[in-house]
Amino acid sequence: MNDKNVPVSGTSTDANPVTFIWLRATSAHLLTLADAMWCHLSPDAPHVPKAKMRARMCESGKHFWLFALETSALPAKHPLGMASLFYTADSSVAEIHEVVVDPASRGQHLGEQIVRMLIEHARHEAMRRRSPIDLELSSKPKRVAANTLYLKLGFLCIAPAGEGRDSNHYRMAIAPQVE
Repeated sequence: MNDKNVPVSGTSTDANPVTFIWLRATSAHLLTLADAMWCHLSPDAPHVPKAKMRARMCESGKHFWLFALETSALPAKHPLGMASLFYTADSSVAEIHEVVVDPASRGQHLGEQIVRMLIEHARHEAMRRRSPIDLELSSKPKRVAANTLYLKLGFLCIAPAGEGRDSNHYRMAIAPQVE
């Protein structure tokens, strides 16, 4: 039960490297860090008990990440954000969930780095499977910065909020690249 650090290129605005920590296991310390991030998803989001969080993080086909800033003074202990990527059973759809950046770390384009890393993961998975993947996510309209980011990165809004939906639904088609 080891947590695995997955280095991914990227820097914050102050040129500190961002370390992407992929949670394969759910140590008590990492659950505590994730719990600290979960409350930033929405002010009205209910507290998620650690047992439920552990179950969500270990769902089959789900990859869960914490994102941390690593410096010599702060060795990847303070989470800056989190996200998860879930592949459906038939592998034709990947869903992005729980994208959040710590309020104190916002404005540094970390959310963009997180989503770009998830897109890249889906691209690699499409190549590995030699099959296209529809990458999907949803976002409440009041999250203006997030909705703007998803459009900027190439997601299409396929179902705007309304008519019984409280969130905008986005999709990006990812085809395997031929090398």
